[in-house]
Amino acid sequence: QRGRRRRKSPPGAVFCAFASLLETAQPGLGSHEPESSTAPAASALAAAVGVCPAGVLLLALLWRTAPGAPGRDRSGNPARGERIRSDHGLCSLHGVDHVRCCRWNFCMASVSTCASCLVQTVPWGLWSSAQRRLLARIVRRLWGEAGPPADAATVAEPAEVPAAAAASAEAGAPWPGTWPEVIQALPQVNYLTRGGVSSVYLGPLLAVLLQGAQDIGPEPFLFEAVHALQAALPYGSTSPLLLADAIERLPSQRSREAGSRQVACRHDWRNFPEPLLRRLAAVRRSRGGGSHGCGLAASAWTAAYREEPRSRCCPRGTWPALARAAGESAGRWLVAVLGLCVLCEAAPTLELAELAAALGALDSYVLCDGAQCSVGVEQVMADFAEGMADPCGAIAWYPVVADLRGRCMCVQPPPPRSHRGAADAPLGQAPQVGTAFLSHRETLEHVQRGGSLARMNDGEQQLLSLDFSGPLAKPADLALRFQFAVQARCPGLCIGVVSPEPGARVELRTVGPTHEAWWQERGLPITKLNFHTGVLPPNRTYCFGMATYRPKVGPGAQDLAEFAAAWDLVFKDKNVLFIAPADWRMEPTAALEVFLQRCGGCKPISSFLYGEGELVPPFRLARRLSVLNPAVLPFQVVVGEEWPRYLAGVREAASEAEADVAAVAWGPFGDVLVAELACLGLPAVDVGNLLDILNRREKSVDPDGLSPDSSVSI
Repeated sequence: QRGRRRRKSPPGAVFCAFASLLETAQPGLGSHEPESSTAPAASALAAAVGVCPAGVLLLALLWRTAPGAPGRDRSGNPARGERIRSDHGLCSLHGVDHVRCCRWNFCMASVSTCASCLVQTVPWGLWSSAQRRLLARIVRRLWGEAGPPADAATVAEPAEVPAAAAASAEAGAPWPGTWPEVIQALPQVNYLTRGGVSSVYLGPLLAVLLQGAQDIGPEPFLFEAVHALQAALPYGSTSPLLLADAIERLPSQRSREAGSRQVACRHDWRNFPEPLLRRLAAVRRSRGGGSHGCGLAASAWTAAYREEPRSRCCPRGTWPALARAAGESAGRWLVAVLGLCVLCEAAPTLELAELAAALGALDSYVLCDGAQCSVGVEQVMADFAEGMADPCGAIAWYPVVADLRGRCMCVQPPPPRSHRGAADAPLGQAPQVGTAFLSHRETLEHVQRGGSLARMNDGEQQLLSLDFSGPLAKPADLALRFQFAVQARCPGLCIGVVSPEPGARVELRTVGPTHEAWWQERGLPITKLNFHTGVLPPNRTYCFGMATYRPKVGPGAQDLAEFAAAWDLVFKDKNVLFIAPADWRMEPTAALEVFLQRCGGCKPISSFLYGEGELVPPFRLARRLSVLNPAVLPFQVVVGEEWPRYLAGVREAASEAEADVAAVAWGPFGDVLVAELACLGLPAVDVGNLLDILNRREKSVDPDGLSPDSSVSI
């Protein structure tokens, strides 16, 4: 505080007064009161907690993790069985301070549980510089000596971890210091963690983002990318020393609007030598190809890259999707896209020789497995042509890499591409410019033609909204996945919402007065806000989010028999995989009974599938109905690192069932799963409570529906 005018009763004075009491006050982690202290000490502690709970908690943890402190054995290692845990998703409550949540819900359990919550829950860029140094020291004290626990329940990583990635996890190992070093440290293994983040790729990707922060400053979009990795990281298999180093090296985030940075280009791209990538353009043009099939996060970033008015580098609003796509490690091309986006932002600050060396290293990384392309151009071109068969390899990402490489050299960006393509529109609908909303009937026709549907209704809209505050759990990872789902443009995928336009009241009225009244009063204001803030992107064709509810009034009204017949056509002559996890919050016997009722009395036929049940609506015309084993998915998902395992299990079941389409009833998580499957090539429909509506239980899920004793026959 030297050289600054001191304010009356500065908070720092209270905080420092508490720090001086650490040796004698022995602060408790989960309570306001010290474990043994005088009244003045207790008063000082309570005041400090009120001023800065984060600082108080970190100082208390620092004291508790000192050798010989309670909760540690004589060698200074964590107590037996403790590890970095990954069950703190509920501390991502919107409007609730993360640190206070950790303190009250986890810090009473143990020192390591408290530290785990802080590491995973609080976005790393929001800590101050001093707080990050304290947190890094605590992590090293707790887990640095022991390393990652051997019994961590995580997805297995490849046996051969790249040397650069392994070295970065060692205590005191230096991080790469130049762009060529950063790029050369990128792993060469293509270990796929579909829907998550590979711990093998974490260190190298963080090095790319940290190098960018060093060259261009702590811009908000870099921290958005870091947080996307943080939210889905498998902490049990990630080196604690790597985490500590990253937390300590990351600068504090600037509180500045993204996109405000304007930097002039200093380089003349015409002076660059012809890159090897340009010599491969003929191969790319002869093969064609698209960018679909790489998963939800990659599709979300690609959509923004194609649509948004061109900045000099990459679209600012979708850095989380890009970081997550690279973190899945589907291949070197996606990692190279992230590297080029960061390098493009840093290019105006680099000397010409530095930029040329960095781009040359990226050429070698994507084309020559990190070598110096010494095998000759002909061999490189042959390998490149062979790699074009990979739907998420060169055929999809070569034009993007070539374009971004040109932007790094300060080539002026081309005019924006058209907003839509035929493959992006709902099946059978002409591409449109502007936002359009399909009716109830048009939405049903869309899924009857084989399209996919993810319905973003009341709960999903609240999860999407950046400004909605209430008693609603908003795990950071789930909120990000919802954003990816609405941003992505995958073949046949249509996002279902209730239109906020004035004419939407007519469509709402068809499903009943209770629905209409709720949406007009509470639902539509949130949807309008999501469109206004850009969370729901414009220039899309949206489906009707209430399409699984029966239209009861108006020209399109249907009775239950007609509504069931219309939905039967959605799955006619198809092999269907029905995904509806049992509600294990109930007593197990009751949960399994409800599950068997919904699947027509199905029975186990393999470790993944149930089958041989009665074909109930809407599956009466299906060729075959397979049902996902209710034990494969939990009823609720909180932790981001679990998604790869769940998604892999669903895809394995779909392969075994030879599924043509998936019908999903899994609450908000089902919408993410539908979008992920659609972006990976399997059509999927969020059916929600449709089976209850069509099987004489309409009143239990629809306040405007028929009671179970209705005489209507289906």
